[in-house]
Amino acid sequence: MDHGQESNDVNYCHTVKQAMGAQCGGVAMILTKRVDQPANLKVHAEAMAATATIVDTLFPAGSEGGQALPIIWEEPDEFAAKWEELVKTTAALAAAAAGDDPKATAKAFKAAGASCKGCHERYQEGDAEKHAVHTGRDPDPYDWPHRLPDKRPQFVQKMQLPFPQPGVKSLLRKHFAHL
Repeated sequence: MDHGQESNDVNYCHTVKQAMGAQCGGVAMILTKRVDQPANLKVHAEAMAATATIVDTLFPAGSEGGQALPIIWEEPDEFAAKWEELVKTTAALAAAAAGDDPKATAKAFKAAGASCKGCHERYQEGDAEKHAVHTGRDPDPYDWPHRLPDKRPQFVQKMQLPFPQPGVKSLLRKHFAHL
């Protein structure tokens, strides 16, 4: 696979995960009554359930990169089990949302959220110390810029440019390796 295709695969994965997150946000806003859109609850929950069914296709061999940790490809059976749990919990959420019991829907939403969180904590890049616990890998001491607050203007943050700019980690390693 060429580099351009790899970037497209990573971008596609990110886009699908953003869509799932947006639907999740819609469900949360309705359940917490921040918006008065109860008729849309079923639509958001069904969209989450449908999106969950394709999550396993987002990480084909050779698509390493983005926020996905290499452990996804090192533990394919464990990752598949997490994906199956996501499919199950989001289908239960869609079924609950189709009913008329807000407490059942909230309980199903909590289970779906726990499923998402369980996968993200193990397989998605984030704070180095947090993932050192889950992956057994030492935190990267040169990864500190990723833990700083993003002070860029809001319109730049929305453009999703890398923060910090590419090459900063290697520059830090080069100049501070003696420490």
